[in-house]
Amino acid sequence: MQVKHTMEKNVGNTDRLVRFVVGGLLAVVGLAQIGGVLSLAAGTTGLVVGVVAIVFGLVLVGTGYTQSCLLYGPLGINTAKRESASEEESEPGPSV
Repeated sequence: MQVKHTMEKNVGNTDRLVRFVVGGLLAVVGLAQIGGVLSLAAGTTGLVVGVVAIVFGLVLVGTGYTQSCLLYGPLGINTAKRESASEEESEPGPSV
């Protein structure tokens, strides 16, 4: 018996784009901090800031790629359905 687990898509197109942009920027800032190009904090604190920025950036890019955010489920948020509902409303119906 196979159990298939699927994750519901709950990240819409606008949300997805924002996640790609912000996540990418965070990852670049984190890499710049670790590489010494950017100095947000010194020493160990700077390393931690850089690693945290990279991790958050990669999580945002990953959730944008999969279009599924695990935090949205318990919070009852679904930006994908919101967008599809507004698209249905904007489509003209049959003329009578």
